[in-house]
Formats: sequence, C-alpha cells, structure tokens
Amino acid sequence: MSATNETSNYELPLFIGTDKPSWLGDFNGAMNAIDTAIKGRADDISALQTRMTATETVANSASSNASTALTNANNAQTSANAAQTTADTANTAAAAAQSTANTALSNATTAQSTADTASATATSALTTANLATGEINKLNFTEFDVYTNSDMTSQYGSVGSSSRVTVATNSDGSIGKVYGNIFLSNVSGADTAFTITIPNTKLRPSSSITIVGCSLRTQYTADGLNDVVVNSYSVATNGTITINMYRTTTMTYTNALMLGCIIFLKDFGDEPVE
Repeated sequence: MSATNETSNYELPLFIGTDKPSWLGDFNGAMNAIDTAIKGRADDISALQTRMTATETVANSASSNASTALTNANNAQTSANAAQTTADTANTAAAAAQSTANTALSNATTAQSTADTASATATSALTTANLATGEINKLNFTEFDVYTNSDMTSQYGSVGSSSRVTVATNSDGSIGKVYGNIFLSNVSGADTAFTITIPNTKLRPSSSITIVGCSLRTQYTADGLNDVVVNSYSVATNGTITINMYRTTTMTYTNALMLGCIIFLKDFGDEPVE
C-alpha cells in the first residue's frame, strides 16, 4: 500500500502529501474493506431485525397468553368465589341440619325418657292392679260349710231340726261370713243368759273376736212374738262360734237369726251391744 497512514477501525488508507495512491491497490482495497464492513453491518441489522420480529412474536404470544391466563384467572376467581359461596351456604345448611339433628336427638331422648317413665308407671300400675285383683279375689268366698242342729249345743232348750247355719270363708281364710237361723224350743225358766255353741268351724281369727250387730234374737211367748233384740256372737281362735242368748220365764221358744255380715278375722276391739 502506498498510503502512509490508515484508519483506526477498518484500516482504510490515509494519505499524506508525499504519498502516491494506487487506484487498483489503495482505492479498490479501501472500497472492498468499506463494502465488507457495510455488508457485515447490514447482515447484523437484518439478523437483529429477524430476532426483534421473533421477539415481538414471542412477546405478542406471551401477552396473549398472559391475557388468556388473566381471563382464566378471573374466571377461576369467579368460580372460586361461587364455590366459596356454595361452601358457605352448605356450611350454614350443615350447621342448621346439625342443630335440627341435635334438637331431634334431644326430643328423642326426652321422648324415650317419657316412654320409660310411662312404661315404669304402667308396670307399677299393672303390678298394683294385679295386687288389687288378688286382694279383690280374696273377697270371693270359696269355702261353704253348713252346720245343722246336730252340730249345735245349747245350755237351755232344744235346737230345732230346721236350724241351719252356713259358714263361708275366702281362699286364704282372712275373711268369713256366718248366716242362717237357729230355732230353740223348751227354753222357759228363770231369767238368765245362756249360749248356743257351734264348735270347730272353718273360721280362724288371729285372736278371739266378738261380732256385734250381725245377729238378731227373737223371743216368742204363747201369744206370739215378744221382742226382737240385736244380738252378738264371738268366734274363738279354734273356730268355735258362741252365740249369746237370754231366756225369760214367759218365753215359749226363741231363735237366733245370723245376718251374714262379712267378718274380718282380726280383733278390732268391738264390744257387744246390750
């Protein structure tokens, strides 16, 4: 090269006054160097533009994707909000259902308790009714024993053949009844008390008892009925019935009428009525 100096970047010729440039060497070489440099920069620019276009495409795609993602996110948020609302509603409904179930359980427990109490009361009532039925059944007389004149003795007079007394008792012997009529003749004489005895009946009181007001004594004279007197009789623990009587000098015959009152075979301290 005939140039004394050159450029710092592309080494193009720089002439001084004494240099003699060569068209084919210096000029053509400089032009080629300039052409090569410009072409390289043009290629770089083209490549950069291609890259920028690609980048812009990627950026646009990313923006579109981001927009789609934002839309999807908004939709997801809306769905999440709706799901939360549904969940809250379901939770409220579940709480209400739990409260209703608790109330139902409480009511069922109360009903069960009431039913148990009613059942216990019914059982107790049934037991009481059965006991009452048993006690009532005890009022039914099941034993009936008939005593005639041959079973009776009198201190005075003769016991007539038509005399007949029935002694009835219940199943456990706790109550009894005496009813019938005893006729006596030939009882005249001095005024005095006497007794008629029916020994060893089925009555078995816990202690000797006197029955007042359940027997009548009638007295007859030759002119007919003389008087009617409330009588009394006693029952000993061995079942012997002793009927209190009274004779007068004017009496022709008499009888003891047993009225059939229910006898509780326990001594309540009754006193005979004169």
